Amino acid sequence: MTLTLRRLLPILALTAIGPALRAQCPSPQPIPPTVTFFVLPEGGLTPPPSTGYQPGDESALRVVLAPGGVPTSYVFDFGEPQRSDRNGYVVLQRPASCFPMPTGAPFVPHPVLDFRFQGVDRATGATITLKPAASGPLGTWIPSAASCQFPAGAPVTGTLSCDVETSDPLLSAVLPTSALVTLSGTPVLGNYHQIVLMTVGFPGVASTSFKLHLKQDLHEGCITWLNVAIAGQAAAAVPPGGPSVPLVGRFGLKRDQTTWIDYTVKDLSLVAGASPGLSLSLTDGVVTLPDAGTLHFDPATHVISGTLSFFVGGVLVTRTLDGVGDSFLGSATMPTEVTITESGLGGLVDLAYVGERPSIGALAGDFEIGQLTTLTVRARPGDFYIVGLSLTPVPGVNQPVGDVFLTDDAFFYFSVDPTNGVIFNNIAFAGADGTNTIFVFVPPVPSLLGFTSYLAGATFDAATFAVLSATNVYRSTLR
Repeated sequence: MTLTLRRLLPILALTAIGPALRAQCPSPQPIPPTVTFFVLPEGGLTPPPSTGYQPGDESALRVVLAPGGVPTSYVFDFGEPQRSDRNGYVVLQRPASCFPMPTGAPFVPHPVLDFRFQGVDRATGATITLKPAASGPLGTWIPSAASCQFPAGAPVTGTLSCDVETSDPLLSAVLPTSALVTLSGTPVLGNYHQIVLMTVGFPGVASTSFKLHLKQDLHEGCITWLNVAIAGQAAAAVPPGGPSVPLVGRFGLKRDQTTWIDYTVKDLSLVAGASPGLSLSLTDGVVTLPDAGTLHFDPATHVISGTLSFFVGGVLVTRTLDGVGDSFLGSATMPTEVTITESGLGGLVDLAYVGERPSIGALAGDFEIGQLTTLTVRARPGDFYIVGLSLTPVPGVNQPVGDVFLTDDAFFYFSVDPTNGVIFNNIAFAGADGTNTIFVFVPPVPSLLGFTSYLAGATFDAATFAVLSATNVYRSTLR
């Protein structure tokens, strides 16, 4: 393959995702019963003006305290948890009066169902978390348009009734333990989503500014969230009560468009133990099930319930989840980690499944100048993946399965050039356990101190090269 083709392949593959998957979306799409906004990653150095994203618009709470007259500054970055794919979100309930969608019905309050925002101060490592209040209504968001939607150009106002937690002793002495947060902003239309920069009012503490840059996906019903077993955490016991063995594989979660928090389990394929191992799948070689059952993700408790049906070593097993150890992280409309624990499946295996969306995570090092940093890519075993670097993750490649937060700038082209001498193994195949290692060598150039870029990518089926999932976005700041 020539250098030119090598550089063009990732762009061609990624930009083809949207048109290919657009055909999977029903037209017109049903009106979803919930609305979800997610925190965008920060904008980097030169966000494109067309995004409406400007320097200083990062999702951050800036606080200055002056105990004893000595000022202490904090910058809590609410986009930083995306580094581990634990992004902030708010889920709203679309009112019953919106079905069927009325005309000329402005100012329809949308009650808040669930939310979680966590900010990290990079200088100190301190965290602040806004989570649902223990009791009472959680707030409402209201579009200022004659619509039950949140149309671009129509200002939005909202409230969040929060419990507030911080790991910093100085802040904990002055922060309220609960607060009614106010938000306001105007959505800007994108390709497959719209974004809104919310200015946040946070009572009880003096702050220079508080902003949340949020994204609403417009093709949620098209998404099948791929969930892959986490190597080193997912395990099984074969036979039940026996020694623990690794569990590898995946399944997909396809949303029910009438509830938006119920999922059909698709494409389940797991193997317990070393090859050939014990197979957990949708087929016994003769009969093939269309799916593995349905699961309900409770936004209030984060407990998973439902019934699974699949073959374990050729034996059909149907199990209603007992709710013990069955949970998820993230939003019910976009779970970022899933844990399912069941015992005695088919009398053959105890299952302890821990999985997440395909991701980029840390192995060793943290982008120190002159040193080697290693990262792990997690996908389905044998999947093809493309991971690149760019100077800004926004707007990225917008498509229905979740945005690939890469921008085709000069640094991206540099990162996919196999002769760049900095990043290695970033276009390759996942190994037998679903992982592979990316190597980043930071040149010994002191003037690079503080240089920031962003890693992100997507995974593809190794046979068809159909896109499976976008990864999280992983910030790299040279130290």
